[in-house]
Amino acid sequence: MPGLITTVISCEQRTVARGLTVPQLVRAGLTPIVILSPCLPAGAEGNAAATREVLKLARDAGGDLLFCEDDIDLAKDFPAALALARTVTNRVVYLYAHDAASRMHRVYGVPLAQRIRNAQPIPTGLYPAFADVMGGQCVYLPRAVVRRTPDPHRLPCDQLFAAVARDAGALIRLPHAAQHRADRTARPPADNAGRTSRSYDLPRMEG
Repeated sequence: MPGLITTVISCEQRTVARGLTVPQLVRAGLTPIVILSPCLPAGAEGNAAATREVLKLARDAGGDLLFCEDDIDLAKDFPAALALARTVTNRVVYLYAHDAASRMHRVYGVPLAQRIRNAQPIPTGLYPAFADVMGGQCVYLPRAVVRRTPDPHRLPCDQLFAAVARDAGALIRLPHAAQHRADRTARPPADNAGRTSRSYDLPRMEG
């Protein structure tokens, strides 16, 4: 199995956010490489530049990539979720996704989305995505997918990965193995509705 490159993209100003996230990745047995951007202001262009740097690191190393943003919390079963993701060789695997109410049924399918909306337990595993997945907070790209992921130019990471997944296919780990804290430091204020996981706190069940 190829090596795993773990990266965290962050704005220079977001010291507190990455100070909460990076130690969790370390405790999970990973060695995160932090890519800092000046973020003056934060936006798609800086995100794209950081993502280009991440992809170059992974390509140069010839490894798989765990791409993280700086404001995530990891579930207790994150190491098992990552190990399962690493059995996938040719698809994008989302360990977190935005659960906007307006899109869940299209991404997960109606029966699964309904169970998640009702906080009902679901079997733990990798599920196919039936529409574009939104969120670049915690994404696994196997080496073969890294090699064919284009440089993003001005496309932010979430849009880039969604575009790649339209060709390669996408899987989503449910319940999500990471949660988004939606920290707005160095970013404009925003309505964070739908930018967190509804399944993160669900009980884990054997698939």
